[in-house]
Amino acid sequence: MKRVGRPANVDGPKVLERALSVLDLFTERRPEWTMTDISEAAGLPVSTTYRIVNALEYHGLLRHAGAGYRLGVAAVSLGRRASAGFDMVAALHPVLEGLALEVGETAVLSIFDATHIGALCIDRIEAPQQLRLSMEVGSMVPLHAGASAKAVLASQGDEVLEAVVARPLPRLAANTITDPERLREEVRTIREQGHAVSFEETNAGAWGLAVPILGGDGLGIAVIGLAAPISRHSDAVQREATRALREACRRAATILRVGVDGAD
Repeated sequence: MKRVGRPANVDGPKVLERALSVLDLFTERRPEWTMTDISEAAGLPVSTTYRIVNALEYHGLLRHAGAGYRLGVAAVSLGRRASAGFDMVAALHPVLEGLALEVGETAVLSIFDATHIGALCIDRIEAPQQLRLSMEVGSMVPLHAGASAKAVLASQGDEVLEAVVARPLPRLAANTITDPERLREEVRTIREQGHAVSFEETNAGAWGLAVPILGGDGLGIAVIGLAAPISRHSDAVQREATRALREACRRAATILRVGVDGAD
């Protein structure tokens, strides 16, 4: 996501109301507005409109599009999270529990955090084994590293992908993808096959698997992933885990009443 310069101070209830009135202009019937049109429709001076639009763009709620502006990644992400409801964690917790019990590995629920451009862990069920991989709820992983993070990245639009590859891709473990073109190829593969796999991309000795839950617009609402020690990996284990994970995502999609990519 492109960050414009930090906006001038636009704090205050009145300005908040004006900012919300600006956002309210962007509808399915008219998704794009110029600065002048926003000023006229909102009944605001051009200078005030400029400050508000600059602030909204800075925070990812608007983005520059040709001669005008459209809703940004943060606004789209906020809408998808709202549509899924505030009870998504509670609603999908039994799905995670069933998956972790069936596969015997740690199950993780992650979402896209547009503010930090990362994969945010919002729930997890640890594996019922002494040797296991764990991820803390609330932890953030950069979108280029690990199965769940890459699945989150692949489930977002190309604008998010380009924002990620435009930044440095720090190495977190031995196999972290640090080359932009390789990451683009990885995203294409994930979109084609419907799931992401990783081996020692975020932690030494760990492998992961993840499948996105897609909304009606084809973009990801959340991702369900598995994390496990490489010592318990095999091709057969991965095939069975992929099957179980896809089925868990189908159940999750039904609970959330959204469509999901119907890969086998």
